[in-house]
Amino acid sequence: MVVFFHGGQQEYLRTHVDFFLVNVPTYRPGREPRPRVMALDRRLAELTCYFTFFSYQLPLRHMRFAASLDGALAASTKDYCLIQNAGHIFYGQDQLSIDLKAELERCAFLTGTVVHDSAYHALNPSCILVNRRAWEQLGRPAFGAPHRGREAVALPQSGSTPTHLDPAGQQSAVETHFGYGWNAISASLAAGLPVAAWPDQMRRWMIDHDPYAGNVAEWIMDLDDVMNAPKPEDGELASMLAFLTKTPDPVGSAKSVFVYNSEAYADIPNLRYRPGLDSAFVLASGFKANRMLENFGFHDNTHVIVYDYSAPAVALRRMMVEEWNGTDFGRFMTAARERLAKMFPERIVFHPGEITASPEKVEAEFQSEISAAFHTPERWLAHWQRYRTLKHSFVPADILQPEPARDLISKYAKGHALIWISDIFNSPNAVGKLSWERRKLAYDTILESLAAAATTDVVIGAAPGLWLVS
Repeated sequence: MVVFFHGGQQEYLRTHVDFFLVNVPTYRPGREPRPRVMALDRRLAELTCYFTFFSYQLPLRHMRFAASLDGALAASTKDYCLIQNAGHIFYGQDQLSIDLKAELERCAFLTGTVVHDSAYHALNPSCILVNRRAWEQLGRPAFGAPHRGREAVALPQSGSTPTHLDPAGQQSAVETHFGYGWNAISASLAAGLPVAAWPDQMRRWMIDHDPYAGNVAEWIMDLDDVMNAPKPEDGELASMLAFLTKTPDPVGSAKSVFVYNSEAYADIPNLRYRPGLDSAFVLASGFKANRMLENFGFHDNTHVIVYDYSAPAVALRRMMVEEWNGTDFGRFMTAARERLAKMFPERIVFHPGEITASPEKVEAEFQSEISAAFHTPERWLAHWQRYRTLKHSFVPADILQPEPARDLISKYAKGHALIWISDIFNSPNAVGKLSWERRKLAYDTILESLAAAATTDVVIGAAPGLWLVS
């Protein structure tokens, strides 16, 4: 579950910026635009939408699709319009929002990637920021579409750099291949307004590659399942795969351990089995699993299967069940971190980082969670002592893949079964690495395996979403 916080830089951006997705052909002077391929474009569009949503904490309904660059500006109503072509990715969090806010303040009219491949300048449509108030004051000029012809245009100063086009106060008739944005650039320069390129402080958050410059079929295949993609010869594709592979955790070099789970309890149904659950598949994350078991009920023969893609997370949960008495969690975690560091050579990242680095903050957060889930320390301790006596299996497993999901459930599910999947199928790890079809296949495998092995089953968590806007 994702919660949108109404404060700070991200709230400012949501108030002042319209976010738009377009799907226009990439353009290179002297070449005909390559036709778009729906299978590739849908995957590219999902990546753009999802990472915009994730990075800016933007509700998906606040991002819209437009058929063209001009269509985006015409539909926009806020102070600024940020237009991304399908395939462009922003990836960052608070600092990205801080940097974009600073860029808004510098944007006289146009900010983008300035292209210099012909006799006149153009803008790469991958990502363009427009100051809409300036656009309105200039009479709402059209962007200008790619074509070859002769146009009267305003010229930049001869000393302009690729990062900045300064107005020269001159006009000339130019015959050339014009690219995207040529008319808006001319209108800006004619009005005495510079055209800025994205600065390095923004480019560090951008992933921008052109699939249509390479083998489209290879892009479709590799973006479908990033982790099983062969090493490509296409450098643009290789760079994209490298980003998606290491997002959010660098594969092989770090594993995440979510000591606390930020999800609310609202998705736990008011349902109780008699005498209780027979098998419960729970993530090694926080204490929500305990609230589920308390809610649904459990008996002496309930089997708890703790699973997670992160082996250190599973190991921590085993330590808790086998060794921890349910009190003084801050002190327990301090010792557990040291032991986990010795057990696993890869770097372990504990979440949330601002809390887990301090024993005092760990304890304070623990008390807060237990109070919300069990109301009193006495109820919590009674639950925990009984919970520890249950049969537990601790299984590192990645249920984003159908085979491990099927094997896990087929081996352990019985009777009244529950599985907690959280928002796994809509996480950056999932959406970045697997197409919607792949994620849905794994999710359907879970449902089918539970139906085959259990008498009744409950799934707590979200089905894979298709992160597209309309």
